[in-house]
Amino acid sequence: MRWQVYQGDILDVPADVLVCSANVFLTLSGGVGGAFLLRYGPAMQEALQHYLTERGIRHVERGDVISLPPYGSPYRAVLHGVAVNGAYESSSIIVAEVLAESLRKAAALAARTVALTAVATGFGRMSISDFAMGLRRVVGETFPPLERVTIGFRSSFDAEELLALMPELERV
Repeated sequence: MRWQVYQGDILDVPADVLVCSANVFLTLSGGVGGAFLLRYGPAMQEALQHYLTERGIRHVERGDVISLPPYGSPYRAVLHGVAVNGAYESSSIIVAEVLAESLRKAAALAARTVALTAVATGFGRMSISDFAMGLRRVVGETFPPLERVTIGFRSSFDAEELLALMPELERV
């Protein structure tokens, strides 16, 4: 499996599945979720709210990965990985669990390519170093038929930091 680092808009990376960092309330309020909402419209946000309503809950739990249809986007599915709690706290262990579960779900959808964000590093304020510690736990695993995972960063500084911490990743 190839692991890549991309600097730019992750929504521009061709992939079968998108893994979007999510908060426990499943609001597309910023980061990739906010960009998804602007680019593809409100259908995904409505589906996320419906997800909560039909289960009679106000929020999901940290560690959950919610799989939804693409709602106008080019992906087979969009996975909403919740790596933070209500106060936007996380850990490298939670990041590893969310990434692994996301990749298992993508593989179950017969995805070959995944585009994902550095979960918990935006509003979650997790450092790239801590994200890398979580990512290291997952990079050695295989998730057939996945062939390529691309991690996207808006910031060139963050992309360069991850590449310096994990030289086994490819630059795209």
